[in-house]
Amino acid sequence: MKLTRLTSLYESAAILNTSLKLEDVLDKTISIAQQILNLDNCAILLFDNNEKVLKISRAVGYDENIINSFKVKPGVGISGWVFEHKEGVVISNVQKDPRYIKGVSGACSEMAVPLIVEDSVIGVLDAESKKENAFSDEDFMIFKIFASNVAVAIRNADIHNKLVISNNELKKRLNEIQTITSIANSVSTILNLDVLLLKILNLIKETLNFSNCAILLLDRGTGVLRVRAQIGYKEETVKNLVIRPGEGITGRVLLYGKPILIGDIRNEPGYIEGVNGGRSEISVPLVVRDEIIGVLDAESPIPNKFSENDLNLFSVFAGYISSAIYNAELFTELEHKNQMLKKSLSEIEKMNQELIRYSNEVQKINEKLNKRINEITAVYEASKTIISSLDLQETLQSIVMLTNDLVKSSVSAIKLIDSETQEVKERIRLVSVDDEVTVSRNGKTFEVPLRIGDKIIGYFELGNVDPSQMGEEEKQILLTLASQAAIAIENARLFEETQRTYYETIKGLAQALEARDSYTRGHSERVTKYALLIAEELGLNEDQKKLISYAGLLHDIGKIGIADNILNKKATLSPDDRKVIENHPLFGDQILGPIKFLKEAQRIVLHHHERYDGSGYPSKLKGEEIPLLARIITVADSFDAMTSDRPYRKAFSLDEALNELKTKAGSQFDPKIVEVFEKIIAKFGIIK
Repeated sequence: MKLTRLTSLYESAAILNTSLKLEDVLDKTISIAQQILNLDNCAILLFDNNEKVLKISRAVGYDENIINSFKVKPGVGISGWVFEHKEGVVISNVQKDPRYIKGVSGACSEMAVPLIVEDSVIGVLDAESKKENAFSDEDFMIFKIFASNVAVAIRNADIHNKLVISNNELKKRLNEIQTITSIANSVSTILNLDVLLLKILNLIKETLNFSNCAILLLDRGTGVLRVRAQIGYKEETVKNLVIRPGEGITGRVLLYGKPILIGDIRNEPGYIEGVNGGRSEISVPLVVRDEIIGVLDAESPIPNKFSENDLNLFSVFAGYISSAIYNAELFTELEHKNQMLKKSLSEIEKMNQELIRYSNEVQKINEKLNKRINEITAVYEASKTIISSLDLQETLQSIVMLTNDLVKSSVSAIKLIDSETQEVKERIRLVSVDDEVTVSRNGKTFEVPLRIGDKIIGYFELGNVDPSQMGEEEKQILLTLASQAAIAIENARLFEETQRTYYETIKGLAQALEARDSYTRGHSERVTKYALLIAEELGLNEDQKKLISYAGLLHDIGKIGIADNILNKKATLSPDDRKVIENHPLFGDQILGPIKFLKEAQRIVLHHHERYDGSGYPSKLKGEEIPLLARIITVADSFDAMTSDRPYRKAFSLDEALNELKTKAGSQFDPKIVEVFEKIIAKFGIIK
């Protein structure tokens, strides 16, 4: 009989473990108690952590009113005593036990055991009978085993429930971030500042459901905030509003660079009214390259309208749109300069037409005018050529070549003023030498300033040209060309700076990605150092080393698109997790796509997880199909990963890591690179 009951009990454990919903586990527990354990009156009491009492969660045979109202503290009643002492009891006659609290009408005997998981009591399993001495020692033993199975099943269901809640919350946050990312992408191509700001406000209203929002931009000349665009704010209030650093909520955000959430502005000294009846406000900084360019602000007439989650989303949104606003401001400035250039070209064209009309009036003047026309036309064509490229080196090359053609100078050079150090540095020099001309640095030179308005950004240097022998018209042509060249150079420098800004932003994201995890902090820098040592040993040129520097620092930028719970997972990755991880080279490729000067480095980032035998990802490249620099990064990346602690393992020793490289040379790694790397490690050791 005992064996039969134990077998049934074992089968009941399997039945309980088929359910991960708490309600199902409770129902099955009662059902098993009736059908297998032959208990007519059984109850499951679970501890409520909020009220600190035991409550009946499921029962059969107990009075309905008692089931709904039953609450006992630990130590009270038989169930409370069992819970507090973590010890089961069998009561032969409950009417003689002062602890007894009525559960079943006419009950005579009772047994109760604690539900224990990992030494923590989560509740009590209770049974009552209308017979005296109804429960034997065997019943009690079976009941305790059953209670142990029930406790594990309830614990598993509780863990599953928490995981479901956590997963749903994670999905919600991910959807919110994806929505904000999509919004940021939709505004990143808008370069008209007014259109951009209006678009941003409408998107905030649609997606975040903020009806009253304003964008305040920093006036760099005066250092104050001005409202550039708003919805829901009082026009007469914000039209001429000037906010200094530290004034009001937005002024404090400007001064300290930190987001602020105010639940009730009536308790906030220095509040500057923006919305009729405003009661709550959130305000976050707009930051580009550690520089605050403005403030994003929202108000509501409802107290405590905004949550911490709203503040976090608002901050993320601000982070995405800051670059778009900065780029639009930069474009507006460039557009203004381009208009100046067009105006200058238009004036030259008008002058050209006037010269043509008057050329027929006076023959002597006609020759001069024709010459003038030809020169101006050459300058005009030269100007179009100069402004045709935004690549700084190409622009400088075009300028010196065209200048050389115009003035027949044996030497043409451009010197630019470094905006930070104010040093004058030669950027390009073109020398023409033939049998009749000897170029000498000590010969006569003519310097023409490169101006934008009153600002000098550099100089033309024309060698073997005597300015005293030049006419005023020739000098004027040079000055005109210099003016146009200056604007073209400045445009190219601004474009180069924009590219560099984007690169620095991505680099900062990569560093931030590593910095938030102590296990990967400094990983990219070490990978870069190892890779550069390999390049040096292989005799690669400086351009290749520069590509390695970029790719090494940014090779894992794609992981910014991978959830933290996967990146920092201590357990073995599931197949689905592995698929997500293997997407990070593709994410990195997409992120680096807009940066023109990183085009070659982009290929290295994309292919640094290819394997030498062709089983890698994402493109299954094999052998020398994989770019050489990507093969170098692969070895450096794998070695640093092996010799660094990870959430799921301790770091390999030097010998273990080198042995792993040699073992997988020819399958995962390029054997030649591994051989070179062994020499480097022998010479320099592990980089810390």
